[in-house]
Amino acid sequence: YFHNNQHAIPVNSLVISGLFRNESGIEVVFDSPRFTWRAGGKTRSGGFLTYQMGTTVLELEFMDAKGLIEEKNWYIARLTEFDQGKRQTQKVLELQAAELTVAGPHPLTVDPIRLVQAPLDYSR
Repeated sequence: YFHNNQHAIPVNSLVISGLFRNESGIEVVFDSPRFTWRAGGKTRSGGFLTYQMGTTVLELEFMDAKGLIEEKNWYIARLTEFDQGKRQTQKVLELQAAELTVAGPHPLTVDPIRLVQAPLDYSR
């Protein structure tokens, strides 16, 4: 239940789906409500949610083999589409590590992780 001084946090309309990767070797596959994160030869997975706190927040919950949350990370998320011509667009997802405060998300890093959407590779 809510007290009079509590406010609901609206779920964001940001829809993240598919494979995003960068030149540093990070690959993230979003298949709502699940995700898989590959980096440095390690693969981890869990659940994700986006919502608004003055800006768009992406919450990632990494889960262990038993389905228990072992780590939770928050990011300020920006999804941008660029026109590539010939009816094609390229989506770029920027994730800036953040901590959540009562004033909203506070960036923990200066430079965001920049991921570009790519066609899904079903051979992995």
